[in-house]
Amino acid sequence: MPDPKIVLTNALTRIEIDLETRKVFGRDLSDLFNEPAFYNRTVRGLKKATVALQAAWTDKTSLHDAIKVLHANGVQTHYWCMVD
Repeated sequence: MPDPKIVLTNALTRIEIDLETRKVFGRDLSDLFNEPAFYNRTVRGLKKATVALQAAWTDKTSLHDAIKVLHANGVQTHYWCMVD
């Protein structure tokens, strides 16, 4: 059985997707002052969004690029800065 946990990472962003628990968590690695992050609020379309995100992922994918892909595939997110 394939691992239900997927980690996409580059110098700018780290996204962790757990298909078993249906949770997504992402961090912006380029802004250490504010530490922006997000998690998913909905789970409908998560598998489709995961495939789309993996296809769109590059070394230059930013946190906001990843959020746009998730939103385009029906997964809504909550975004905040962890230093708040």
